[in-house]
Amino acid sequence: MIDLHGSFDEAFAPLAEAFVAMFERNPTSVGLPELGAALSLVVDGETVVDIWAGALADDARTPWQADTLVPVLSATKGLVAIAFHRLAERGVIDVEKRVSHYWPEYAANGKHEVLVRHLLTHTAGQPSLSTDLGPGGVWDWHKVTNAFANAPLQWNPGELVGYHTLSFGHLVGEVIRRASGRAVTEHLTDLAQEFDADLHLGLDDATVPRCSDLAEPPDDSPFIELARQARGVDYDEASNYDDLRIICPAGLASGAWKRGGYPGAGAFSNARGLAMVYGALAAGRILPRRYVNDVSHERVRGLDRTLGSEQAFALGWQVAMPNKANRPTTGFGHSGAWGSLGWCELERRLGFGYTMNRTFGFSGDERGAYLWRAATACL
Repeated sequence: MIDLHGSFDEAFAPLAEAFVAMFERNPTSVGLPELGAALSLVVDGETVVDIWAGALADDARTPWQADTLVPVLSATKGLVAIAFHRLAERGVIDVEKRVSHYWPEYAANGKHEVLVRHLLTHTAGQPSLSTDLGPGGVWDWHKVTNAFANAPLQWNPGELVGYHTLSFGHLVGEVIRRASGRAVTEHLTDLAQEFDADLHLGLDDATVPRCSDLAEPPDDSPFIELARQARGVDYDEASNYDDLRIICPAGLASGAWKRGGYPGAGAFSNARGLAMVYGALAAGRILPRRYVNDVSHERVRGLDRTLGSEQAFALGWQVAMPNKANRPTTGFGHSGAWGSLGWCELERRLGFGYTMNRTFGFSGDERGAYLWRAATACL
């Protein structure tokens, strides 16, 4: 029997039971039981669930702690979207303006018609970067953004949906930097400090010991070969921006990734940190609820040419898709490759966070959405 730590309101006992059961027999397509994980739920500004269990992936004898951090990958995008909208709500950025209005160099090579909203909705036409950035170039902000500014589009802006896996962060992040004069890392640090949320984009030496690496996927995962190829790579010298080995467990465990602060996928957090931010967003503490309601509505939907499945996006966030097992049935937020989830629902003022170290696939992971359904069933 797994030892459950933390606390929960009795009204959410079925959610806590569902969480514990996932350590014994996972009811989702991932199949394998959880290794270490955390779950948090905030309702109308009050934390009603804050629980964790299991062990670290890199040392199964070490229990998961109250403040254990993990890489949350694309759940980072949802946090960047919050930082973006704090500026947009104040009029610092306009989603209907051309990207080149803020970033003039971006107009090169036929990109003058790309609007800021195209970046936020994964319709800009720059889901990847073919430029060789040279040894260690992927960690150089200006080298990466200059390469995107000089690269052509892969489709006309607004014409297709194609998940901007890593490029979302650098493209939106550079607009944030140009418009505000401050790096996206600084904006996320502000967000974390203002709302007492344990989230980090780029780790310092004092924070690294709190991290759990992600376990490698099992042998029946479609990504096991890629994960094996990711072992033993010198990520400090990485030159290929879209090398997927870098977001495999071995790459995520590297010092280069932990320091790197990729704004498309590089945040480290825990369930409590994600739930606190989304809970504050749902309660109107970060932005006016009327504004959030407007920008969190679905803006695009279609067959995603990057992921190969139907996807739907608001201005920076994923949105609910009730018929999709790996997406919550209500609200908006963002999932991360391998399983993490930060989510929000305005109507019931919910903020939700789920983090873990068990992996199976980059996408299609149902665990966070499964727990979201269990959470909303308690209300």
